[in-house]
Amino acid sequence: MDANLLRFVELSQANQSQIEELLKVRNSDFVSSVMLSSAEINLVEHLNWTKSAILNTTRKDFLLCLCSGQVVGYTSLRSINMLDGKAEWTFFLAEEYSGLGVGRHLAAYSLNYGFGTLGLRSIFAKVLQSNLNSQRFLRKLGFDLTDDFYPEVNEKHLLISMFIQENYIETDGFFNGKNGMKK
Repeated sequence: MDANLLRFVELSQANQSQIEELLKVRNSDFVSSVMLSSAEINLVEHLNWTKSAILNTTRKDFLLCLCSGQVVGYTSLRSINMLDGKAEWTFFLAEEYSGLGVGRHLAAYSLNYGFGTLGLRSIFAKVLQSNLNSQRFLRKLGFDLTDDFYPEVNEKHLLISMFIQENYIETDGFFNGKNGMKK
């Protein structure tokens, strides 16, 4: 998909319609099936989550929108630790935009923001062991999967993927991880 058709909106700048569209994407089977909890999120819970995310100084949240304002994805750097130079990256896309190259734009924006704007040294992502699509995507970006897991989530063990800044090379608004993801 052409990057000129996409724009990022900081969560704190999103309008009510965009916040409600984000809820629909979060509640979609495509997204909720790869989250820790697949329980439906109601509007009050979503608004509380949104407010909490906006007020939390250790995270930056963005909506990925079409030029029309329609929400097609979400990305967040959270648990930002400037002393250690680390943060956790989370993201998701609406199903109809998966496989169109939109994820690469979302990743480029997030990683550029983390490494360039914030000056982070490493970014990690937690991925459900069953979420093979995300694992493949992260590998293409240059993430290394580790054997770390979180038993407190019961059957849905998480893998941690580390992405180290030395592996990050921006080219034309995209990036090449050590595995050589190209346009």
